[in-house]
Amino acid sequence: MKFAGTVENGTIASYGDDGVTQKATVKTGVASKSDAVIPSPVKLKPYRTFTEVEQPESSFIFRMKEDKYEGIQCALFEADGGAWKLHAMENIQEYLEEQLDNLPGFTIIS
Repeated sequence: MKFAGTVENGTIASYGDDGVTQKATVKTGVASKSDAVIPSPVKLKPYRTFTEVEQPESSFIFRMKEDKYEGIQCALFEADGGAWKLHAMENIQEYLEEQLDNLPGFTIIS
């Protein structure tokens, strides 16, 4: 996100995309340029389940492109194939087991 926050409309001079990684040449001043590798994949823990439960970490692919009408566009694409759902269920089960440990009559199915 820090990388995306430093890019302004018109600052990307050129970029390459081989389908796996992206590389952008970023203008840093009037005459200087620097190459920056766009970080990908990135590990994030977005809120996807109950806030009391530890959020599952997932890989995301970060992509950037320059649209001639809308300027620079950034996007995150989920890259774990939905595995976060299994981790979320495990985390919910662990949370419920801890919270309901001393209460009889509860069976947790997960």
